[in-house]
Amino acid sequence: HHGYNVLLAEDHGLNREIAEELLKTQGLSVSCAENGQIAVDMFKSSPPPGTYNIILMDIQMLCSLVLLQLVK
Repeated sequence: HHGYNVLLAEDHGLNREIAEELLKTQGLSVSCAENGQIAVDMFKSSPPPGTYNIILMDIQMLCSLVLLQLVK
Protein backbone atom coordinates (compact mmCIF):
# COMPACT_ATOMS: atom_id res chain seq x y z
CA HIS A 1 0.00 0.00 0.00
CA HIS A 2 3.00 2.32 0.03
CA GLY A 3 2.59 4.94 -2.65
CA TYR A 4 -1.19 4.71 -2.77
CA ASN A 5 -2.96 8.03 -3.26
CA VAL A 6 -5.79 8.70 -0.83
CA LEU A 7 -8.52 11.31 -1.14
CA LEU A 8 -9.69 12.08 2.39
CA ALA A 9 -12.94 14.03 2.76
CA GLU A 10 -13.52 15.15 6.35
CA ASP A 11 -15.29 18.30 7.44
CA HIS A 12 -14.09 18.26 11.04
CA GLY A 13 -10.64 19.83 11.14
CA LEU A 14 -9.14 17.88 14.02
CA ASN A 15 -10.43 14.55 12.69
CA ARG A 16 -8.99 15.43 9.27
CA GLU A 17 -5.56 16.22 10.74
CA ILE A 18 -5.48 13.01 12.80
CA ALA A 19 -6.61 10.82 9.91
CA GLU A 20 -4.12 12.46 7.54
CA GLU A 21 -1.21 11.84 9.90
CA LEU A 22 -2.23 8.24 10.56
CA LEU A 23 -2.46 7.54 6.83
CA LYS A 24 0.89 9.20 6.14
CA THR A 25 2.59 7.05 8.80
CA GLN A 26 1.51 4.07 6.70
CA GLY A 27 3.29 5.45 3.64
CA LEU A 28 0.20 6.75 1.89
CA SER A 29 0.03 10.00 -0.05
CA VAL A 30 -2.97 11.98 1.21
CA SER A 31 -5.00 14.74 -0.44
CA CYS A 32 -7.52 16.34 1.89
CA ALA A 33 -10.88 17.88 1.14
CA GLU A 34 -12.63 20.02 3.75
CA ASN A 35 -16.07 18.97 2.56
CA GLY A 36 -17.84 16.73 0.10
CA GLN A 37 -18.10 19.35 -2.65
CA ILE A 38 -14.35 19.94 -2.58
CA ALA A 39 -13.82 16.16 -2.75
CA VAL A 40 -16.09 15.94 -5.80
CA ASP A 41 -14.24 18.82 -7.45
CA MET A 42 -10.84 17.25 -6.69
CA PHE A 43 -11.97 13.90 -8.08
CA LYS A 44 -13.43 15.46 -11.23
CA SER A 45 -10.31 17.54 -11.90
CA SER A 46 -7.87 14.68 -11.35
CA PRO A 47 -6.41 13.16 -14.49
CA PRO A 48 -8.11 9.83 -15.15
CA PRO A 49 -7.89 7.00 -14.50
CA GLY A 50 -6.92 6.02 -11.00
CA THR A 51 -5.41 9.16 -9.52
CA TYR A 52 -6.87 8.07 -6.20
CA ASN A 53 -6.48 4.46 -5.14
CA ILE A 54 -8.60 5.01 -2.03
CA ILE A 55 -11.35 7.51 -1.20
CA LEU A 56 -12.29 7.92 2.46
CA MET A 57 -15.37 9.97 3.24
CA ASP A 58 -18.21 10.29 5.69
CA ILE A 59 -21.23 8.78 4.00
CA GLN A 60 -23.37 11.40 5.76
CA MET A 61 -21.72 14.19 3.75
CA LEU A 62 -24.22 15.51 1.25
CA CYS A 63 -21.84 15.15 -1.70
CA SER A 64 -20.72 11.62 -0.81
CA LEU A 65 -23.42 10.09 -2.99
CA VAL A 66 -22.40 12.29 -5.91
CA LEU A 67 -18.78 11.22 -5.49
CA LEU A 68 -19.85 7.58 -5.26
CA GLN A 69 -21.67 7.91 -8.59
CA LEU A 70 -18.60 9.50 -10.21
CA VAL A 71 -16.35 6.69 -9.02
CA LYS A 72 -18.63 4.05 -10.46
